[in-house]
Amino acid sequence: MFGSDISLSCFWLGNLAAGSGMVVPALSWKVTDELDFTVRTSFAYGEQGDELSPNGDAVTLSVSANFGGGRF
Repeated sequence: MFGSDISLSCFWLGNLAAGSGMVVPALSWKVTDELDFTVRTSFAYGEQGDELSPNGDAVTLSVSANFGGGRF
């Protein structure tokens, strides 16, 4: 994001026929080359039983930290 170590992303998956879907915005911070943190929130919407929202509307939050994970 403008030359910083913070990035913002958003993922959307939707079923237009059923009117259900999921939106997942995420914020990541790269502390060093080996360490990064990510906060992700998932918003599912639609009627209960729909393909992308089997339990109806729902919100989840996840926080992750990654250390290492070399590249070849």
